[in-house]
Amino acid sequence: MYNSAVSETPVKRRTEQEDPTSPSPLDLSSNSLDNVVRPPKKMRASDSSESLTPTVELLQPAKDLISNTDQYPLSFNQTIQLLEAALGEENIIDLIYKFTSDVEGVRTLLYDIYPIVKHKSIKNRCKKYFLNCAYTNIASLLAKFDEFSAFVKKDKPSFILLTETWLTPSIPDTLISLGGYTVFRRDRIGRRGGGACIYILDYVLSKLEVSWIDVDVNSVDSIFLKFSSRSLTFILGCVYRPPSSPLIDDQSFFGRISEMVNEYDKVFLFGDSHKICQAIKYPSFWKRILSTFGRFIVQLGQQPSVLDLIITSDKTSLTNLKFSDPIGYSDHLVLNIDFQICTILKTRIIMSSKMVTDFKAVNNYLSKVDWKIVLSAPSVVENWCTFKDILDNTISRYSFSFVKKRSSTKPWINGRILKLINKKRALWRVFKRTRTDGDFRIHREFSNELSYIIKDARVAYEKRIADQKDPKSFYKYVRSKLSGPVTTPRIKDVD
Repeated sequence: MYNSAVSETPVKRRTEQEDPTSPSPLDLSSNSLDNVVRPPKKMRASDSSESLTPTVELLQPAKDLISNTDQYPLSFNQTIQLLEAALGEENIIDLIYKFTSDVEGVRTLLYDIYPIVKHKSIKNRCKKYFLNCAYTNIASLLAKFDEFSAFVKKDKPSFILLTETWLTPSIPDTLISLGGYTVFRRDRIGRRGGGACIYILDYVLSKLEVSWIDVDVNSVDSIFLKFSSRSLTFILGCVYRPPSSPLIDDQSFFGRISEMVNEYDKVFLFGDSHKICQAIKYPSFWKRILSTFGRFIVQLGQQPSVLDLIITSDKTSLTNLKFSDPIGYSDHLVLNIDFQICTILKTRIIMSSKMVTDFKAVNNYLSKVDWKIVLSAPSVVENWCTFKDILDNTISRYSFSFVKKRSSTKPWINGRILKLINKKRALWRVFKRTRTDGDFRIHREFSNELSYIIKDARVAYEKRIADQKDPKSFYKYVRSKLSGPVTTPRIKDVD
């Protein structure tokens, strides 16, 4: 939790890189987002998570760095095991805890080895987002819109969360619009004051799908948005709870927050707790919410003057908390914080269905039909309909469909190989559970055999492309393997 009036130990959590000028390393803290200064690079076909290059070979340049110091919580071999186990793993934090409780130390280790690893297969196993967030109690958005616009133009946050907007449904979005941003708002109806809204950078909306989460409580003004992509989901909420909120509404709101935290791993809640009881450091409303976020760590302040809170269910995803001057005349500072979310890329599986018909069986069946009797109707149209129905039913009877699976980045990896890859992962999980030499030997033997199968499948795939008469497939495949742009050199006359 973060406080705009009392100095507290901040709980770091971030969705992106800490330094927007340098690319984030393998941040295994679950996911990563940062400043949206530049869009993330697209993954090339050669950079999938199923890289055939062994992890130990990829990390060989980092061996001396890790082996010659005691400052890192993992040895070189443990680092290799962690990165190999991280492929396809959804809960990276729990995986790290199996090796060490020093999550920050692991992150430091990865930041240090990232610049010296030359092979891009290891660097591109994570998809990196770059976002930051600003939050404050604006206390009348329209009255301070000029100052607010100047702040946004200067800092350009990815998300801007505001409470006490004092907007009403009669005020159109055009009066509070900002260039390059889309606003989502929840206005107070029937009473003056209150309200909450979230501005989202349009670039973020182009990369992440956004949907509303309904948390409708009478006296609590809140807006919750779910951001999702193929490999990432998180919840961003902005809450204003007035001091007059009745207990029944607090309980209802607490129930919805509990459901949300149980359903989603990453929930970020920004809120104004308003007046805090002198007898309690934090109001019971917020204390109950804090107990919901099991992994959230907070040190209570010594003064009952906390105004603004940032609460998260994942303490490793927020970092770099800063306080800025208030917008206009206000007793609320602006809280700036960076997200740090990194998701491990997974190879997308393309599934296609194919229908196969046994026409020999169809011919045998149709040859036994007495067509003189079947097609004895006086009408040609009626006979045609009868013939067509018999033919369609016969073809359906002797046809079957099957699903073909292939990798989008490595087309030679088909459904059979995917099953073998899953079996290899299952054998690795068995070894991780038993830690016996026998299970490790079984896994290594199967892994080596699978490597030869994949290499043979790739050779066969490339041979099929080379043997095709149409050269388009060949040049398309060659182009996908080139790292640089394709240019036509100038032809110079030898004279």
